[in-house]
Amino acid sequence: MFIKTSRLHRLLLPFKYLYTSTRYARLFYHENMISSFYFCSMKAAQIRIARPTDKLKELIHFYRDGLGLKTIGSFEDHAGYDGIMLGMPDASVHLEFTQHEAGSPCPAPTKDNLLVLYFNNSQNYQAALTQMRSIAAKEVTPENPYWLGKSTSFEDPDGWGVILFDGLFSPAV
Repeated sequence: MFIKTSRLHRLLLPFKYLYTSTRYARLFYHENMISSFYFCSMKAAQIRIARPTDKLKELIHFYRDGLGLKTIGSFEDHAGYDGIMLGMPDASVHLEFTQHEAGSPCPAPTKDNLLVLYFNNSQNYQAALTQMRSIAAKEVTPENPYWLGKSTSFEDPDGWGVILFDGLFSPAV
């Protein structure tokens, strides 16, 4: 029971499992690219990970100006909601943040709920670190010691963890 797509990008490399309602989707990684992504028997062409916030402007600054994700869509006052989609230039994988006029707080569930971005070389990793530090992103110590010494951890304005990893994920087969 799986969804297959041939073009998932760095944004999904962090997810060993992607939770969707009552099922898990497993991502398989081959060499320098994800070769397949399956869930049920339907073929998906895009993946959006969405969450509410009451700090929309701060999140835009963090994810767009800090991490360098591209704005691929936005909306204002849609039934009281404002929102933005940030992600890969081809929009195949993106994050959506929404804010309702009456408020949309979304506290992070734990310090170990993470978005992990893997970099294929140290030059790209160092450039990302420099960019995050230039916007004064909050660096934090990760809860899980696995990340120490091989990555840098940040906390977004809502308290969700974002890890920049110097290297690529290589699953044990």
